[in-house]
Amino acid sequence: MGPLVRRGVIGIALIFAALAVTPGIKPNLSGPARVIDGNTIVVAGQTLRLYGLDAPDLGQTCRSKENRDWPCGRAAAAALRQYIGEWPVGCLTRTRDAADRLISTCRVGGTDLNAWLVEQGWALACKGCFGGFPLEQGRARLARRGLWSGRFEAPEDWRWTH
Repeated sequence: MGPLVRRGVIGIALIFAALAVTPGIKPNLSGPARVIDGNTIVVAGQTLRLYGLDAPDLGQTCRSKENRDWPCGRAAAAALRQYIGEWPVGCLTRTRDAADRLISTCRVGGTDLNAWLVEQGWALACKGCFGGFPLEQGRARLARRGLWSGRFEAPEDWRWTH
C-alpha cells in the first residue's frame, strides 16, 4: 500500500471515528435522492445540506451575457436533479446546521456531487470551509459555466437582500 493510499485510508478512518462519537449523526446515508434546491437534497428521509458550497436559492435570478434575467436558482436545482437522475446517492454526514439539516458530502456514480456542482458553475465554493472547492470554482469561472456564464449576486448576498 503506497503512502497516498495509506493517508487516504487513515483519513477516512478518522472521519468515521469522529462521526461515530457525534450524537444523533448517522455516518452513512444512501438511496434515491429528492432535490429540494441546488444544495439541499433528501436521502433516506433525511434533509441534507451539501457541504462546502452555496447554490442560489430557488427564487434567485441572474443576468445573462445578453443582459436578460434568468432563473439561476431553478437552473441549479434542475442541473442537480438531471445529474443525479435515478442513480442512488451515498452521503457521509459531518454535522448539523442551525436549520437541523445534516451537512453532508455526497457521491453519485463515483463522482463527488459537491465538487461537481461547483465545477459546473451551479454553486460557489464556501468561504471559510475546509476543502471548499476553490480549484473547481476557478475552472467553472474560466470556462464560464453555470452562474459564471453571466452576472450574478453571490447566493449569501442575495439572501441578505431578499
